[in-house]
Amino acid sequence: MFDAVTSTLMSGKADAAFFASLPQNISPSTDDNPFFFYTARFSDLVGKPVATLTYNNNAAISMTLMLIVIALGAFVYYVIGPFARLAARMPLSALTPPVTYFCAIGMGFMLIEISQMQRLMVFLGHPVYGLSVILFTILLFGGIGSTTVGTQYPRPRAVIARVAALLATLALAGLLTPMIATWARSAATDMRILLSVLLLAPPAFCMGMMFPLGLGIWRRHSELLPFFWSANGITSMLASVLGVAVSIEFGIANTYALGVFCYVGCASMLATSRGASRTVASGAIAEAPSIQPTQTELAANAPAGRPLKATVPPNVPAARADELAE
Repeated sequence: MFDAVTSTLMSGKADAAFFASLPQNISPSTDDNPFFFYTARFSDLVGKPVATLTYNNNAAISMTLMLIVIALGAFVYYVIGPFARLAARMPLSALTPPVTYFCAIGMGFMLIEISQMQRLMVFLGHPVYGLSVILFTILLFGGIGSTTVGTQYPRPRAVIARVAALLATLALAGLLTPMIATWARSAATDMRILLSVLLLAPPAFCMGMMFPLGLGIWRRHSELLPFFWSANGITSMLASVLGVAVSIEFGIANTYALGVFCYVGCASMLATSRGASRTVASGAIAEAPSIQPTQTELAANAPAGRPLKATVPPNVPAARADELAE
């Protein structure tokens, strides 16, 4: 078997069908999939995970999968659990769009960042350049973009313009990055750094606008804003390890495409909540339930014979506080 594989490889007749027929993935590494150390196949990983992860140098992949499992557990505990409790107290039509929106921008931001870092790290020539230049540029221009949103309720035209600019810059950066990386790979280091900044700055600027934009659109759910923050943070953590796994198995370009798809989902959530936004703009502000347990839920879990003390939010007027306490 070994002699037959070696002979075919050395003869130059090894094609895609030949590599697909082998028990291990020894296909040549490319710029889109430079992970030469990963030789397991996805089907084997699903069918016999223990044997696959402990085979030769694939044991390092088990750490990535372990982190994914931990991140999924945190996502279930901190996002799915509170979402299920809130769904019992408010309509799903009002709860689903904002939660999906903030989860999607958390996933999308990290998937775009991870994929661009993996792409441009080879282009820049050293992991130190890849981490410092790419991370610095995305965080800097993302922060600048967030300052352009303001604190007022966003106008519908402004929202459409910002979302359109985001999707356009993401698509353009996805198309230009491999082209520029190939064209300028022999340029000087300072020129490659400049080109990387120019590629990253526009989409980073637009991605930075999405979080404060969502806070402004769903500001009527003031009690749920901490939950939106936590959902965004948890999904960002999940995407940071999920992006690495997707790049290893399916390629960096697919990781980037998945990040763009997350932002398309954000746009669809904004369109879904457009009717509710018009209601808020006209002055009918709907109150959202608190993410904290209600008095009924606390009473159900309280020990028998022990009186339950009512909790009143600090911003409730005194007259209303007396009614709630009773």
